[in-house]
Amino acid sequence: FATMLFWALMADRFSLEQSKRLFGAIAVGGTLGAIFGPWLASMLARPLGTPALLLVAAAFLVLALGAAWWLTRLRTAPHAGDRGGAPELAGHAVIGGSAWEGLRAVFRSPYLLAICAYVLILAVMATFIYFTRLQMVAALGTNLDMRTATFARIDMITQVATLVLQAVVTGHLMKRLGASVTLALLPVTAALGFLGLAIVGSLVALVAFEATFRAVQRGIMRPARETLFTTVSRAERYKAKAFIDTFVYRAGDVVGAQTEGMLGRLGMGLAALAAFAVPLAMVWMALGLWLGAAQRAQARGAGQVQGVTT
Repeated sequence: FATMLFWALMADRFSLEQSKRLFGAIAVGGTLGAIFGPWLASMLARPLGTPALLLVAAAFLVLALGAAWWLTRLRTAPHAGDRGGAPELAGHAVIGGSAWEGLRAVFRSPYLLAICAYVLILAVMATFIYFTRLQMVAALGTNLDMRTATFARIDMITQVATLVLQAVVTGHLMKRLGASVTLALLPVTAALGFLGLAIVGSLVALVAFEATFRAVQRGIMRPARETLFTTVSRAERYKAKAFIDTFVYRAGDVVGAQTEGMLGRLGMGLAALAAFAVPLAMVWMALGLWLGAAQRAQARGAGQVQGVTT
């Protein structure tokens, strides 16, 4: 939930064009934190003791609160969704209303419904990969050290690849190719990955697939997905996004787990999972392409409205 609020605030502070340039670089902070946090804990656990690490964590949370307060004082950029308004005033106004308005907004907007479907399929695919990893690593035997080493290897490759993508690739991709292509990259990665697993079926293929999937998800797709909320109204930016990033994502986890479990009970292996996942990835890719086009249309429409009212 805190991550959702952070990205909602980012979408509120920056315009569409600014988000294309900056969201990849902003996401670098999260990746560096994911690397720095475990390292700092490993360095301080012995001299300070585990209970004292809670105070260290609390101190970093206070720093995060200070940064969030400073961000809320920034002048809000003009947004495509805030048509004809005064962004510098609307950015600090209380939204009001009910949290249920986010649910109603989603079902009133084809654009937000498409974001829902995109996030739902994302969660389903991530769950498929998670359970596939558990099964393949469990097949290695009961050696706990081997399992730990495999999981650590996947995490290390993922973090390094994510950092490189966020710092070097994402901003250029979004500026030059737009949201359509960047949102379609992860579905293409999923389709190719499941095909590769069905053909090869080795642990090496799984490590390469999961590391690539998670790196593209965090390094490219996540910043691109967050730019989608720069072209909606401020109320939708907070309320509808909260519904999508919490309820819809967790619903995708449940759907993915139940589907994978059903295939397992039917005695079907990786080939059957790939036969289900690859067509789903094609639908996912089409959603990404449509969302990018819809985002551009909303931005152009808002620009025309603002041009008429000024």
